[in-house]
Amino acid sequence: MPTTSAPVPSTRPKDNRRHHKVPVALLGRFTDDGTDDGLLYVGDPLKKEWRPSTPRAECAERGYYAVDADGWGPGDVEDMLAEEIDGPAGAILKSIAATQREPSKPETGVLVQFLGMQALRVDQFRKALFAHDKAIADRVIAESSTDVAFDEYERAHGVKFPPEKRAKMREINFEYVGNTRPVDQMLRTFGNLLNDLRRLRWRVVTLPMGSPNLVCSDHPASYVRVREDGRLQTIMGGWARPDVAALMPLSTRQLLIGSTEALVPLLDDRIDRCAVSEFNHVTVMAARWIYASEPKGAGLRPLPLRTPKASVT
Repeated sequence: MPTTSAPVPSTRPKDNRRHHKVPVALLGRFTDDGTDDGLLYVGDPLKKEWRPSTPRAECAERGYYAVDADGWGPGDVEDMLAEEIDGPAGAILKSIAATQREPSKPETGVLVQFLGMQALRVDQFRKALFAHDKAIADRVIAESSTDVAFDEYERAHGVKFPPEKRAKMREINFEYVGNTRPVDQMLRTFGNLLNDLRRLRWRVVTLPMGSPNLVCSDHPASYVRVREDGRLQTIMGGWARPDVAALMPLSTRQLLIGSTEALVPLLDDRIDRCAVSEFNHVTVMAARWIYASEPKGAGLRPLPLRTPKASVT
């Protein structure tokens, strides 16, 4: 039987640090000078404009990975991501971007783990998880708040629910309290996802001179399949399917690609033709924000650059 009681606020200390959904180590490879402190252009598809910013100022939210669970400190997950995922990958990202070299096999393994976590730590994964949980909760609420269910509960517990009380309980909305559920599912899914990623053939591609730059986004890691017309289509699930590939830009000039054997020839053909426009299109497909080294990108709709308003004296 659903309850209308409000959740009890936690007395645990909070972690109010700004947690990055896309780490500075990746955003910094898309600045005008390729450094963490460089100028980063942020594209806003809703406002249809670009604006200047910096990697540290973007794609972050206070307490985004903070949890309220026994055995965990509120900042443990953010610290774990920094030490085990972002730190090792960040050093490699900076090195290969500076030298345009190919990473070693162990380095590629670190980047693959980085891609896997990046696919799960973003808002889009949380929205999909919430939609799944809400559908289950709504079904349970609907089944347990019928007149028959109320009548049975009243007989079993010797209570009485007046019509207005029954109506109010049927209007209950499902909401998360805090981040514990999505963060826990992020960590649990990560282990399973790594098994799917291990079966892919991985390589880092460096774009040839003269080709346009890659862009990044707040959803940089994408899973794709090839449609019948040959275009790449992003997918949220189906990671274990036989015709799947994973893509993530590592810098303006390098791209991490993993694919099943069935897709290797198709993706290699795109790389040979340097189809930057299509790769950029995949990167921004599910994005709210676009990040680039200049206020434009191959394959993207042109947007104006917002300039500061002149002060009135």
